[in-house]
Amino acid sequence: MRRRYWYAWAIVLFGLWYACTGADLVATHVFHRLAHKNLILHYARVHDVPPERIAAVIYTESRFRADAVSSRGAVGLMQLMPATAAWIAEQEGEPLGDLTTPAENIRRGSWYLHYLYETFPSPVLALAAYNAGRGHVEEWIRVYGWEQTPPQVEDIPFPETREFIRRVMTMEEVYYPEFHVKEPS
Repeated sequence: MRRRYWYAWAIVLFGLWYACTGADLVATHVFHRLAHKNLILHYARVHDVPPERIAAVIYTESRFRADAVSSRGAVGLMQLMPATAAWIAEQEGEPLGDLTTPAENIRRGSWYLHYLYETFPSPVLALAAYNAGRGHVEEWIRVYGWEQTPPQVEDIPFPETREFIRRVMTMEEVYYPEFHVKEPS
């Protein structure tokens, strides 16, 4: 009988802890795990991209699986198309390495994120270009007149791309504390 009470109290205490602070901790470390933090921080500094944005793209694209390959042929953590990665390597003036290695994939993907955020006039368009391709976004800018008035997420024509943008923006908020909030000492 005492053992049941102990279990009941343990469940109640765990429930209180989880409700007060544990939910965020469990969500971040179990459901939205963060791998390769040092690589993300390094290439975030090198390419001037917020680290939470890189982590959000990685989570959204591959759930931190370095060996992920999409049905369309995108490879690695940040799901880079081999042709895009080759173009990035050419822009950087260095040979392209194995895109399934985290360092190479994060290096090229973070460079590309920086490039897209510099190229397009809004975060929505930059993320749309990452997912749907620069050519589609350039066409949408022409067709819909988005040079002056950037679109909202709902304005993006491809449903898959709209969902990608929403997920990345949500995950940026989830990962922000991992990179910017100091642990209490």
